[in-house]
Order: sequence, then C-alpha cells, then structure tokens
Amino acid sequence: MGSHATIGEDGSVAVPDDVRRALGLKAGDRVEFTVSDRGRVEIRRVKQPFDRLAGLLSDYARPVSDEDRARLIGEAIGRKGRE
Repeated sequence: MGSHATIGEDGSVAVPDDVRRALGLKAGDRVEFTVSDRGRVEIRRVKQPFDRLAGLLSDYARPVSDEDRARLIGEAIGRKGRE
C-alpha cells in the first residue's frame, strides 16, 4: 500500500517522508505531476539546470585534497594580483 497525505484548504499536499526520500526531494525542489488516462498520478523531481550540468561533469570530476585546494587558490590569488 502507498503513503497517504491530506489536501489542505489551499490545495497544498505535504509529500510523505518515504516518498521524498525515494525521489531525493528536499525543501525548495520542484516536482512535476502527470495524470494518466486511468487517473493515476505520477510525481517526479524536476531537475534544475545546475543538476543537469553537475550530472554531465560528474564523469570528469575528481576529488581535490585540502592541500591542492589551498595551492590552487593561492595560485589564483597570485595571478589576480599580477593583472
């Protein structure tokens, strides 16, 4: 059996915890509702443009150590000072 929720006076519905977890939803996320011919409703998370970009770049991302991060920031600051 699925989760249950109550529709508020203003039409709002609180998405149950288990559904939010399953969809990876958090406060401020946008969702899309699709209604089938049979009256079934599908809810899905609407990815924001940054989410799409992060997904594309994830294949190229690599962890950066704190030491490397500090070195790179220092180099960037040094370049900025010489401009």
